[in-house]
Amino acid sequence: MKRLFFCELLVGFAYVAFAVPTVTVVSTKIRNTDPSVMDVVYRVNSDKATVRTRALAFEDGVRSFAKVIRPQTFVDGTGANLGDAIAANVDHTVSWRVTADCPAASVSFKFEVLATDGELLPLELKTVPATTVHAGIEFSHNELTETQVFNALCFLYADKDAGLEVSNAGELKNGDRTLVNGGAIATPSAAVGFVLGKMGYTLLAGDELVYANNVAGLSLAPNGIKQYGVKEIGAVLPEDDSADLVFHCSFDSTNVVAKPEVGACTGTLGSGQIVSGKFGNAYYLPRKTPGAQFNVPKGLIEEKGCVEFWGKLNEAASGMAFSNGSPMFFYINCHDAFETAFQFSWNKNNGAGGAGLYTSMPGDVLLISDNYGAGVSYSKYLGEDISDWHHYAVVWNADGISSLATAAGAKVLMAIFVDGKAVTYLPLAGHENWKPSQMYGQNTDIDIGCRVGAYTANERSFTMDELKIWKTDKTSFGL
Repeated sequence: MKRLFFCELLVGFAYVAFAVPTVTVVSTKIRNTDPSVMDVVYRVNSDKATVRTRALAFEDGVRSFAKVIRPQTFVDGTGANLGDAIAANVDHTVSWRVTADCPAASVSFKFEVLATDGELLPLELKTVPATTVHAGIEFSHNELTETQVFNALCFLYADKDAGLEVSNAGELKNGDRTLVNGGAIATPSAAVGFVLGKMGYTLLAGDELVYANNVAGLSLAPNGIKQYGVKEIGAVLPEDDSADLVFHCSFDSTNVVAKPEVGACTGTLGSGQIVSGKFGNAYYLPRKTPGAQFNVPKGLIEEKGCVEFWGKLNEAASGMAFSNGSPMFFYINCHDAFETAFQFSWNKNNGAGGAGLYTSMPGDVLLISDNYGAGVSYSKYLGEDISDWHHYAVVWNADGISSLATAAGAKVLMAIFVDGKAVTYLPLAGHENWKPSQMYGQNTDIDIGCRVGAYTANERSFTMDELKIWKTDKTSFGL
């Protein structure tokens, strides 16, 4: 006969399985009228309306699968108070017939309520956009603690996951793989991989880890379980989608700067740093310091094209007016006798009565968005989020941009886009003989910030991500 449980030997255990939500066991008591039944009142505190809850118990209060008990026999319909859509922030009662599920020799145990309102593991995620070589991926880059993995497996076992069973030796197993030995993770890759699979991720394999590290940079905690998950979020791009792409640097690692993803060129890092970016990692350049430089072959700039990137003004909070200094994003030298170049910047004063978003190309093609002294500020174009990421693009076509025209229907030579919208443009009239390819007939340098030797002209720090150059007058950016 199974021994009955006495009230003084029972422990109500408030167990926090996840940072949010938290579980409070309000009370536990043995029924006076039926000592085989224990009534547990619990509450889940969460900012969500509903949560998922499950229950486990452990003999002698030892959190080990050698001591685990899976409560299954609930009376008075209270089993419905554990499930997938349990109201948060209110009390719930479960009445467990202890003697139906516990071993005969058990005399004490801890009863646990496990709850989650989100994922089983707290993954910190990074994304890598799809290219013509790789699918787009989302992957975790934080190390996990043994407790986090153990908690997740407890929840899944309590959920009667068909892939889990406990051996006579107290091992939590998935088939022939031992995930947990008693109270300790046995094989981190197997344990984490099993939980990740339930979350829609797969374990990051060795070759994928190298790819992710090169492309997006793993930022790891000093201690923990070094197992990471990956999930495909975008198919490999068709080749013809990027046939017009002549240069691409994601800035996701120093290796990528040294040899960008697209373009037969090499690069140097300069005084900038690889930091967390809009997609994976990015390039941070402090003010008035030499930036990254790429040496690319001739023919980079043709009669039509587009330069696009994501940019972030790191010092914008110190003042929105251009008088506080302005950043120069890039300088593409054409190596002509006058050392003129294709450049793009915020400009506080271009010396010709202009201020604002500014670009110029060899051959006296200049475009500035506003008049100097007009009280122009970054917020005019970036809104209130001037320190956030924004998408910039410069588009040109010597024969007129195919998808743009002035209000009078005239052709447009050049336009500046911010967050997918054209904010200023230059009419083609007066520039009909302009041929940029004639000026870029030699090898070319792309300087981030300002040209080498004149880097003090870059007056504000900024961060750049996903720099791309196209040989088509692209005006749709998929934002």
